[in-house]
Amino acid sequence: MTHADLVRALRLDDPQLLVALLQSCPELDDSGGRVRKRGSAPTLRTDLEQAVSRLVAALQVAPFAAPEQHELAGLGLGHRELGAAAAARAILLLPGDIALLPSAPDIAAGILRDLPQPFTLSAARQALGTTRRIAVPLLEYLDRIGVTERVDGELRRLRVPAAVA
Repeated sequence: MTHADLVRALRLDDPQLLVALLQSCPELDDSGGRVRKRGSAPTLRTDLEQAVSRLVAALQVAPFAAPEQHELAGLGLGHRELGAAAAARAILLLPGDIALLPSAPDIAAGILRDLPQPFTLSAARQALGTTRRIAVPLLEYLDRIGVTERVDGELRRLRVPAAVA
């Protein structure tokens, strides 16, 4: 279930209560905004698994060349299918249906480590060999998970020198 679905189902007045509740339940896995019983993961339908395999193969060649919407549609991957693939941890799904490899944060951290610190969005985009459409949500995600941090309105720096967990 998503966090929002759980807040509604449990009739919590404050969504922050969910965070404390999840921390007190070791049998639950809270990952990617979804909660499930620890050790369980959804499986993909065969047709979806094949489409996701083609996407992953393309991303292994160019990790930050996330396909455009029409390319995803050509693979048979709409918003719902991408959500299922992300829930199965086959891809990392960022806002705007930007699909990347689950290892993208590790790969990005390795590349960003070589930049002079702090760095600009433009420098990160060039180092990652990607577009602004992909770099902005990727850097925002890296900020959220603590890999990078904003120094000011223009600059970020790498927070963790080692690989992402």
